[in-house]
Amino acid sequence: MKLLTLATCCTLLLSACSSTPKSLIIAPELITSANEQAYSAIYNNKIAAIDVQDLRANRHILQILRSNKAAEIINSAQEIKAVIKKSLTQILTRQGLTLSDNSTQKIHLFIDSALINVQQSLVKYNANNEIVLRIEIQDQDKTLNKVFRSHGKSNGPLTADLAVLERDFNQQLAQLINQIVNDKEVQQFIKQL
Repeated sequence: MKLLTLATCCTLLLSACSSTPKSLIIAPELITSANEQAYSAIYNNKIAAIDVQDLRANRHILQILRSNKAAEIINSAQEIKAVIKKSLTQILTRQGLTLSDNSTQKIHLFIDSALINVQQSLVKYNANNEIVLRIEIQDQDKTLNKVFRSHGKSNGPLTADLAVLERDFNQQLAQLINQIVNDKEVQQFIKQL
């Protein structure tokens, strides 16, 4: 009886220690200009529609690979395309762009890659992050296509800390979105719509 109780307690303890979150929280913190008045006048009420599409073959955000075991897959709590669209909408509106689904000027953002890939061994881990966003801005007779990439690496002893991986991914995503909305070529093209 004591052996059964001890085995049950050990099993519960081990399963509690090895549990991981079911999802990651994707919430990039965007940085806006200190000069809010100049920032809001970038587009002078230009009108465009915005659309975000997730073109990734696999929709998970994190995969943890261990030798001789199935990959551990973790998704984001909210669809990444919804998070990116909300972030883009907020910052472009603050820059003076009026968003309308009926506009003939279209801003398409394609998520080609968004993945944290962790190689986990018994004594260490190596993590590689990759985010690739592609923007396509269309007017009736002209189009601008541009690709924005971000890569990150981290490693350490023992097990990867999922909170740190989540934080690093959010920082990378925020930097990439800021690169897009502050890109001079993108801004110039939208101004000419």
